[in-house]
Amino acid sequence: MSNLQSAPQKPDAAVKTASDSATVPHLLSARLLGAAGEAVIEHEGNLYRLRRTSRGGLVLTK
Repeated sequence: MSNLQSAPQKPDAAVKTASDSATVPHLLSARLLGAAGEAVIEHEGNLYRLRRTSRGGLVLTK
C-alpha cells in the first residue's frame, strides 16, 4: 500500500494511486464488514468472504 497517497479525511472517499490516474474507492473496513465482522464479495461469478480476524487483521477466502 505504499503506492497510495495519505488517507483522505472523509471515509468512503476516493484516492488516486501513484502509478495510475484512476480513482480507487477508499472504504472503512468497519463499515464494509459491519457488526458481523465479515462481508461476502462477488467477483466474476465467484463468491469470496472478507472477514476480520481475532487479532484485527483481514482475511479474504474463496
